[in-house]
Amino acid sequence: MFFGILNTNSALYLWDQFFMIKWNTTYIEHATKAILYLLRDRFMYATDYDQLRKVFLDEPCLLHTADVQAAFVHLALKNADPKYIPAMNQRFYPSKPIIPRIDDNRQIPNKKKAYLETVGIKDISLTLAIPANLAITGGTRPEFDIKSIIVEIQIYGAGEKLGDVSTGSLPVLRGKDSTISNWQRITVDIPNDKLVLSIKEARPSHMPTRIQALVIVRQRVNILNLVTIGHCRFPLYIPQKIGNLDTWDVTFGPVTRALHAGMPPVSIDMIPEVPKAFVSDKIGPGSSISLVVFDPKAEQHFSQ
Repeated sequence: MFFGILNTNSALYLWDQFFMIKWNTTYIEHATKAILYLLRDRFMYATDYDQLRKVFLDEPCLLHTADVQAAFVHLALKNADPKYIPAMNQRFYPSKPIIPRIDDNRQIPNKKKAYLETVGIKDISLTLAIPANLAITGGTRPEFDIKSIIVEIQIYGAGEKLGDVSTGSLPVLRGKDSTISNWQRITVDIPNDKLVLSIKEARPSHMPTRIQALVIVRQRVNILNLVTIGHCRFPLYIPQKIGNLDTWDVTFGPVTRALHAGMPPVSIDMIPEVPKAFVSDKIGPGSSISLVVFDPKAEQHFSQ
């Protein structure tokens, strides 16, 4: 079971889980669903039987073991919404060119467009672990100036930047916890910003298999310079396909993500699920960001 489909490490991981729960078929179903959801984006862009069969036979063994584990835990233990699983697939897929199809001796360009709804970001809150020897200030900038924090949201699909927006209001210190292992944990809110993302249409020649948000947390050190202190990513649009029309379901609602310290990598798909800590990091373990993705039309909030 699963051998010959998954890579050896992934199959052994699932077998370990099945042994511990005495081969309960419910968990075997969870594992099967997890694999299918990890490959959902690949299935969605198959245009015929041969391509669909190729995804079934060739793609599961290419999944990363950590992604299989995360998806299985998401379904089997957390009983969470499976629509978030496709974004757990950390394997990099190049953008897929749209190939013209020939029908009845006529060449018909199969030009597809991605229709993206405008989305908003609000209720941004940061939990930051900063070195305990830094003084927390509100404007003088000798140490850690919370009022200089800026959060930027960038949207990417198929490696193409589709839009971006940044906070403009002053952050507010909500509270701070006791020092643990030389890290002082503080909570910073940006309550007055309702950011609206106007996203440009993806190029017809390269349909993305996922559209994600890259969050970058920066501090302004002077008028000209910004320093990046952390970043993360989260799925913003889940692909839907209705006939020949590509549409996207927005992941409205609250989002919480762990922050990775420092600059983001060159590709958003290279950001791992679990942050790695380094001595030189400006923020420490346990740093995170929470926000709410909302529909601007529903709240009658439009950018001017």
